Amino acid sequence: MIFKITFSHTKLYRYFIFLCISSLFYASLYAETGNQKLTFLNAKEIAWLKEQKTPLRVGITQIPNQVLVSKNGNYDGYAIDILNKLEKLIGKPFKYVYYRTWEDLLNAGKHHDVDIVFLAQQTEQRLHTYNFTDVVLIQNNKVITTVKHQAIHNAEDLLGHKVAIVKGSAISEFIKMNFPSIKLIYSKNETDSLRMILNHKAEYTIAEPVRISYYIKQNNLHNLYIAGSFPYTYKLRIATRNDIPIINIILNKALEQITPAEKKALALKWGYAQEPYFNQKLLIQIAVISTVVLFFLIYLFMLNRRLTQAKHSLREINKTLEKRVADEVVKNREKDLLMLQQSRFAQMGQILNMIAHQWRQPLSTIMSIKQVLVVKYERQKGNLHPEDIKHFDERFTKNIEQLSSTIDDFMNFFKPNKEKSFFSLHQVMMQIIEITQPVFEQVHIQLCYPEHTEISLHGYPNELSQAIINILYNAKDALLEKKVTNPKVKIKLYAGNGYVTLDIQDNAGGIPPSIIDKIFDPYFSTKDEKNGTGIGLYMTKMIIEEHMNGKITVKNTHEGACFSIKFKIA
Repeated sequence: MIFKITFSHTKLYRYFIFLCISSLFYASLYAETGNQKLTFLNAKEIAWLKEQKTPLRVGITQIPNQVLVSKNGNYDGYAIDILNKLEKLIGKPFKYVYYRTWEDLLNAGKHHDVDIVFLAQQTEQRLHTYNFTDVVLIQNNKVITTVKHQAIHNAEDLLGHKVAIVKGSAISEFIKMNFPSIKLIYSKNETDSLRMILNHKAEYTIAEPVRISYYIKQNNLHNLYIAGSFPYTYKLRIATRNDIPIINIILNKALEQITPAEKKALALKWGYAQEPYFNQKLLIQIAVISTVVLFFLIYLFMLNRRLTQAKHSLREINKTLEKRVADEVVKNREKDLLMLQQSRFAQMGQILNMIAHQWRQPLSTIMSIKQVLVVKYERQKGNLHPEDIKHFDERFTKNIEQLSSTIDDFMNFFKPNKEKSFFSLHQVMMQIIEITQPVFEQVHIQLCYPEHTEISLHGYPNELSQAIINILYNAKDALLEKKVTNPKVKIKLYAGNGYVTLDIQDNAGGIPPSIIDKIFDPYFSTKDEKNGTGIGLYMTKMIIEEHMNGKITVKNTHEGACFSIKFKIA
């Protein structure tokens, strides 16, 4: 009996040690892979995912080759492969909810029966219900008919004709808005649309080739022909409930983790090789630019909403000042948040202003090219020579690449730095001059940076750039307000005794002595409420002195104000 007890305890002890080692191993492995997967998300987004106790519900319906349903009820297709990758990236399972028709699926989204719609076209009407990610798949549409030699050159050729369209689809909204004379006949799905043509209930339908090819093979349909292209491109995105915007943010960030090579491999697998539409590279660049502009607008909207919430919180705190110490701590935190949001809002305004100046010339050129193209098209009775097409294609591409390059420059320039790094102060100044020069030239202010010294600093180059831009814009506003003749801003960079100094001086006459000691105070501004927030120079001082371990001072010279920024050389 004693032997049995001893043996039993020994086995239990070994089993306990084995469990501990296994648990530590898998816990460390999970932590390592988890951190690796979720490094692209911030703490708030990770916390939200962990709070969700149930899988995210994804609404789907059969649309070849996006979603295919097998006889045993399994799901496959391009969209399913994309969603599988997203599921692994965010570490959160998806639950697929199948609907028989597209209209049923959209209605389910309106009633919050699903959190995500697998792929959908973004329309003005759908924005009332959904948020949309960046574009996942682009497909062109073709006009399908039963007449073998029928040719459709443009949408106007369909005016007065019967066209079968799936009810609730994005293209039906597009046709109703832009071509109301086309007689729409609504169908349940695209197979139904094809049968309407074959039964002479409709003359045409409009769909993308991959889906039509699948339906024709599956249903053994014959005598269907492509009559031409329709000027409507499917830019398919993942749709999410707009009452939970964090889902859209998380999925967008996850999509960015899927490499272009992986996306091309999936497109090839499911037959979505992009067909050229005048110029494929041109279309991709236009889509990128549109997405970036949309991102800026959404970001501005979110900042404004958070700013309103912060102001409301401050008002509530001021009404209940019962515990002095605790309330002061809360109020200071809220004030910092408010100042940060106001500063970012002002910076976004500056960014959009600078982008507008950078885009003005290429957009003007594109408009001129378009006018010439239309005139030549009309003069040549709808026929363009290959040389003309090549000429216009090259000019379009050159100007679109210039617009795309501008976006890349601004995105890289204002991307927040997560870690300190060594950088060239001269290179930072050259980037600042490049993006601000058009704004200053527009108002006839000379920006002088005649000499430079190659100096390396350790810190956050993009934060420093934003601080310097704040000073330059203050100088610009002062010169314009005082209507200075021959306005100019001089920038001087020099080193000595282990320090580097950056001087920024204008010729606007200087700062009144009565306020020069207050200009770095929060909420102090010499401008009216409409044009100034009073936090630009305060945030500049915080960036330089607290984030970069530097020193900023200001003094008046015989010409105007001179801001001096000093750093210890790395």
